[in-house]
Amino acid sequence: MEVGINNHLKRISSELLIKPKSLAGLNIERSIKGILKNIGTHFGKDVEDARVFGSYSRKTILPHQYDAASDVDILVLFDCTNGKLRPESYRERLRKFANAYYQRGRIVKDHPSIVIELDHINFDLVPALFDDGVFYDSIEIPDKDGGWLETNPDKFNKELTHSNKQYGSIVKPIIRLIKY
Repeated sequence: MEVGINNHLKRISSELLIKPKSLAGLNIERSIKGILKNIGTHFGKDVEDARVFGSYSRKTILPHQYDAASDVDILVLFDCTNGKLRPESYRERLRKFANAYYQRGRIVKDHPSIVIELDHINFDLVPALFDDGVFYDSIEIPDKDGGWLETNPDKFNKELTHSNKQYGSIVKPIIRLIKY
């Protein structure tokens, strides 16, 4: 039986998707829930919000078996009503948190995050602040020079989801294929 290139690429792209009910999907979701709960317990009111963003939330992440560098990004939005510290101060707080709760995992400082390396996938904890701007509000994450950089993690997700729907749900599979 002859298999067309389109069917071949669809099959590969499907294998590159972390399905929610797969063992990998269940393990990642269990770990996310645990990390978010531990962040809330450890930091209390010092953290306004903690949430998943990046390729995992966009469903463009590759399974760990295809990309050992795959990671789940978690934005940790610190309360800065009493003043804004340097990014390194927040990264150090995240490092101490990770060392306290994830002693079996390997903890690595990376830019702009603290990485918790677990057996099934890595988790990047990215410190962030909410900035009440003069013209608009924004979220800031560490930049490469030790300062803060504006970001909008939800905007790209919305644009990608819109494009994916507009083009018959092929954009996200194509991204996974390109990453692979």
